[in-house]
Amino acid sequence: MSNSQQIQLREKAASSYLNVVSAIGFLVFISHLFLFTIPSEILIFLLLLIFITITEYYPIPIWKGTSALSFPLIYTMDYVMGIEVTIVSFTVIVVMVNLIRRRPLRLVWFSPAQLIISLYLSHLLANYVLVLSIFEGASVLTIQLIELIVFTFSYYILNNLIVDILLWIRPQEYTWRHWKMKSIPEAVVAIFSFSYGAVMFMLAAQNRGEVDVFSFLFFFSPLIAISLLSTIFIQVQKEKNRLKSLFSVTTELNRIVLSGNWKKLREVLESALETQATALIVFDKGECHVAFKGGKVEEGVQQIDEDAILSMNQVAVYDHDGVEASPAGTLFSKVIRSLVYNPLLVEGELIGVYIVGRSRSNSFTSEDVQSIATISNQLAVLLKTKALIFEKERRILLEERNRIARQIHDGVAQSLAGAVFKLETACRKFSDKPLETKHLIEDSMKKLRSSLKEIRQSIYALRPYPTEQLGLKHAIIKKIETFREESNLNITFEERGSKNDYSSMVEKVIFDIFQESVRNIIKHAQAKQVHVLLSHSKDRVLLKVEDDGVGFSLFDAMIKAKNEPHYGILNMNEQAEKLGAIFQINSTVGQGTEIILNIPNIEEEEIEDDSYYAG
Repeated sequence: MSNSQQIQLREKAASSYLNVVSAIGFLVFISHLFLFTIPSEILIFLLLLIFITITEYYPIPIWKGTSALSFPLIYTMDYVMGIEVTIVSFTVIVVMVNLIRRRPLRLVWFSPAQLIISLYLSHLLANYVLVLSIFEGASVLTIQLIELIVFTFSYYILNNLIVDILLWIRPQEYTWRHWKMKSIPEAVVAIFSFSYGAVMFMLAAQNRGEVDVFSFLFFFSPLIAISLLSTIFIQVQKEKNRLKSLFSVTTELNRIVLSGNWKKLREVLESALETQATALIVFDKGECHVAFKGGKVEEGVQQIDEDAILSMNQVAVYDHDGVEASPAGTLFSKVIRSLVYNPLLVEGELIGVYIVGRSRSNSFTSEDVQSIATISNQLAVLLKTKALIFEKERRILLEERNRIARQIHDGVAQSLAGAVFKLETACRKFSDKPLETKHLIEDSMKKLRSSLKEIRQSIYALRPYPTEQLGLKHAIIKKIETFREESNLNITFEERGSKNDYSSMVEKVIFDIFQESVRNIIKHAQAKQVHVLLSHSKDRVLLKVEDDGVGFSLFDAMIKAKNEPHYGILNMNEQAEKLGAIFQINSTVGQGTEIILNIPNIEEEEIEDDSYYAG
C-alpha cells in the first residue's frame, strides 16, 4: 500500500471515529433530554450556567487545544441538580461556544459529544464505586471525597483517552513528546479541579448555615477569576513569545537571505511559525520557480498554477480539500490539511509567494496569520534588497568590463597600431636610411613594452580577488606573511566569533582597507608592533588595525589627502560609506594609531501595517 493510500485510509478512519463518537454523545444527550426538568433552585441553576459558559469561553490554551476550568461547576450541578440537567445544560453551552467561535462543524459536534460521554461514564463509575461494601460505615465527608476523586480523574482520563485515540488514528504525527505536552497541563487542571471540589465539601461539612445563591456566587467567583486571569496570562505569555520569536527571526533573515542559504532560512521559519511544511516561490522575469520547499512535501517536480500565483495580492487560507486544489497544493504531502499563501509585495510589485502548511485543518489563528504576514513583509523587503544588490554588482561588473575595453581600445590598441605602423615604415626605409630605421624600431619596442605592461595590469585586474580565491581570513593571513617579509614588522592576527556569510563586495572592502592600513603603517608609522583584529558577531563584522608607531594628526592627513589624490583616508572612507559602515581613525602624535571599520547588517525597514498582507 502506497503512502498516499495509507494517508487516505487513516483520514477515513479518523472521520468515521469522529462520526461514531458524535453519534454516541448525542444519543446520550437525547436520552437525557426527555428527562430534563427545570430545577427548583432556578437562581443557582442560572448562576452555574453563566459561570460554566464563562469558563468554557475562556479556556486555558494547551498543546493543540484548550482545557477549561469548568469541571468543579459541572460536578456541582450534577451533585445538586442531577445528571440529566447537567448533561443537557453542558451540551447546549459547549455547542453554543463552538458556534460563536466558528469552529469547524465536525468539531462543533465532536467536542461536546466526547465531553458528554466522559461525563456520563464518570458519573456511572462514581456511583458504582459508592455502592461497594468497603465504604460502609465511612463518614459523609469521606464518601463525598471518594466520589469526587473517582468522578474527577475518570472524567479527565476518559476525556483525554477519546482525544488520544483520534490523534493516533489521524495520519498526522503524534509522538510521546506530543502526548506529554498535552497531558501534563490536563493533569494539572484535574488536580486543581479536585482540590477546589474538596474545599467545597469541607466547607459544607462545617454547617455554616443555609447554602443559597450567594454562597455559590462567593465560592465560585475565585474560580472564574482564576480562569480569566490564567487565560489572559497565558495569552500574554504566548504573545510575548511570539514577538520574541518574530524579533529573532527577522534578525536571522537579514543575515540568511542575503547569503542565499535557503536551507537555513527554511529551518528558521519552520521553527518560528511551528509549521510542518513550507515553500517559497519567487518570480524571475515573469516566471515562477520554487526557491525552496521543505517539511512534509512531495518529491520531484509538480505543476503549479502560475496564473493564480501571479494574480495574488492578499493572504489566502486553504483548508480541508481546498489544500490540494490550491495554486501550489501539489507541492505538499497529503497530510497537510491547512495552507496559508502570503504574497510578497514591495511597493505593489509581486516578487514571490511564501506558503506555510500545517497538518491540522483550521489550525491557523488570526495571530498566526499576522505573524506570518510580518515575516513575509520582512522576507519580501530582503528578497528585493538582495535582487537590487545583485543588480548593482552586475552593473559594477559591466561598467568595469566596459572601462577595461575602452582602456585597451584607447591605450593598448592605439599603441600597438602605432608600433605596427612604425615597423612598416622601418621596413621600407631599412636599405636607404638605416639610422632612422633603427630609431623607429627602438621607439616601436618602447611602445610595445609599455603596451605589454598595460596588458599585464589588465590581466591582473581581471583575476579573482584574493578574498574570492582564499576567503577573507586566509587572504588576510597570506597578505600579513607578505608584509612581514617586506618590512620585518611584527604583525599579529586575531579572529573572534564565528564567521557569517558576507557578500564578495563586503569582503573586498574589508581586505582593501586592511592592506591599505598596513601599507600606510609600513610607509609612515615607524611602528614595531601591529595587531589586526577581525571580529564577527550576529549583526555586524568589525576590523581593527592597531600600531605602536609615531601617530599623526588626522586634520593634517585629511588636508594632504585632498591635495594628493591616492587610495588613502578619503577613499577608504568612501569604500566604507558604500556599505553603510562606520570608518573611524583614532591617532595621536607619538601614541600610535587605531583604525576601525564597523560594518553592520542591513537594517530592518519599518513597515506601517503588518496585519494581513505583505505589501
